[in-house]
Amino acid sequence: MGQGVPIQEPRVAAHFGVSRMPVREPLLHLRSDGLVTIKK
Repeated sequence: MGQGVPIQEPRVAAHFGVSRMPVREPLLHLRSDGLVTIKK
């Protein structure tokens, strides 16, 4: 992944065979560190 590439929770979850919650938690941590922007 590069800068500006959208990350979609459902696609990441499907890739790893998990629900969206285990994907959402790390993304929220990355947002708090200023590394990602979350758009609704």
